[in-house]
Amino acid sequence: MMYDKPRDPTAVMGRRIFAYIIDIVAVGILVSLLFRPDVTSYDVPAGVDNACDQVEQLENADGWCIEGDDEVVFIDQEQFFTGIAIQLALSFLNLVLLQAATGASLGKMLLGLRVIREDGQVAGFGQMFLRWVFLLVDAVFCFLIGLITALVSRGHRRVGDMVARTYVVRPDDVVLFQAGFPGSGGAPSPQSWQPPPDQWTPPAPPGPGSPPPAPPPPAGPGSPPPWTPGQ
Repeated sequence: MMYDKPRDPTAVMGRRIFAYIIDIVAVGILVSLLFRPDVTSYDVPAGVDNACDQVEQLENADGWCIEGDDEVVFIDQEQFFTGIAIQLALSFLNLVLLQAATGASLGKMLLGLRVIREDGQVAGFGQMFLRWVFLLVDAVFCFLIGLITALVSRGHRRVGDMVARTYVVRPDDVVLFQAGFPGSGGAPSPQSWQPPPDQWTPPAPPGPGSPPPAPPPPAGPGSPPPWTPGQ
């Protein structure tokens, strides 16, 4: 009996990409609601040189000055780093604490994904933290490293998944990892995969000391004699 090759439960790259976009947008919205950095804009009359020097003296604070044709924008350095800290804190809450507790970030919950260990259990805090830290590596060159490694690697794992030894699958496919499903992204389980109940397997050969097989039942009247090799 022929069986189709088992599908790869880790082939969920489309969902993963959209889930990450949702996570980024959600964090960005929360940051904008919780914190508004002090960005000051000044109009610059024509013919004025070194406008940034004058603005920095006026602001009397450390920061960045961006000068355009007729406008100068000053960004306060302290408030800028405060905004970055809030963004990192919200990202940690979503991608580490929430995922360690439920197996999914906000985006993964909405799109039906879970982060699991090689044995099919929900990844713990340490593994989620490693995945979060290595987002910096995955994000190099506009997230191309993370995207390429997840597309071409066995199990569709980005660098953070490889380090943390995690996989991303649909909730319904978690049981396949727990059962050691063959072809499940290279995630063997201590359990062995059992064939379907209707799949025939040949009997094991008799071992040393096994009793001889039982003789066939005697043929009834009119039955043809039993066939033996060589006839």
